[in-house]
This record gives sequence, C-alpha cells and structure tokens, in this order.
Amino acid sequence: MGDQLFEDAEVSRNYQDYRPNYIGLGLEKEVASFMGITRTLPQNAGTLALDVGCGNGQLTRVLAPLFTKMIGIDRSKSQIDVAIEVTSEENVEYRVNLAEDLSFLQDGTVDLVSAAAATITFTRAIPR
Repeated sequence: MGDQLFEDAEVSRNYQDYRPNYIGLGLEKEVASFMGITRTLPQNAGTLALDVGCGNGQLTRVLAPLFTKMIGIDRSKSQIDVAIEVTSEENVEYRVNLAEDLSFLQDGTVDLVSAAAATITFTRAIPR
C-alpha cells in the first residue's frame, strides 16, 4: 500500500495543498552556512544538489536558489507531475527515479544530497 499511495494524482495534489512546507524555517540559511556558500552566483557556480524522495518539490524549491542546478527525484510520477506544475525556478529538474538508483549521475558531481521525510519510502539497501 505505501508504495502506491502517491501514485494517485488526487492524493499527490492533496499532499501539495495540505502538507506543512519548509518556507520560513530557515533551512536554506542552515544549508548555505553548512556549505559555506551564499545565494549569489557565480560564487557557487557549478554546484549541484540532489533532493532524493522530493515528492512535490517543497524542499527542492527552497534549496534551489543556493545551487546552479537542483535535481529532485521521486518514485511517484504523480508527485513529480505536481512538482513540475508548481515549480517556477529555472534551475530545477525533476525525474521519476528510485532513490536507490543514482546511475544517471556521474560520481563526485553532487555537492549536497537532501532527503526530507523520504527515507521511510526507500526499499533497498544502498551498496557501500
């Protein structure tokens, strides 16, 4: 059941509309401090962040201004469809993709990986 919960478009839309979001919590400031970057490009030009299990992109959109490129992945197509619909940031890309398969990325290219409220949906161990 849990694997298919967000395959329903109505559930994904309701999740977007009613789930608490990350706006105003200062997460972007904490990440910027941790990464030693500012919101000003090109100081952080060439940086890439990956939001694993991004759902409708709530955290993806908050962190996007800190990076040259932000990729959000989620196993649910309906969640990704909502994310694309509500995202205006041009540096954000979304993909329907399992968290456990990051083969579309080259090794050593990601500067930050985030996973907000998503690890419960990961189904396989990640090889070490």
